[in-house]
Amino acid sequence: WGGPGGYVYQKAYLEFFCSPDKLNVLVEKCKELPSVTYMAVNKEGKSISNVEPNDVNAVTWGVFPAKEIIQPTVVDPVSFMVWKDEAFDIWTNGWACLFQEGDVSRQILEE
Repeated sequence: WGGPGGYVYQKAYLEFFCSPDKLNVLVEKCKELPSVTYMAVNKEGKSISNVEPNDVNAVTWGVFPAKEIIQPTVVDPVSFMVWKDEAFDIWTNGWACLFQEGDVSRQILEE
């Protein structure tokens, strides 16, 4: 997306689902690592984060000859909340429906 002779950089970035208990352990560990930022939200919209509401985090960017820095991927609290709605919809209305009611896999996906 930037032409020949350039470089693309990407920060370590991770999106995943986990239980509230596992999230609490991760949040405690992140307190020891001030350079690690996180945003977490449940299906109901309750969130926890160590970034400010207006912060923007560049996740990927490119450096190419004779061009300004290109920054195609950013993560911020507002877009994260939009992503949350899409992700949980796919999780519960897509994947969970592949399993019968009462199936352990479906229960995990719905919780």
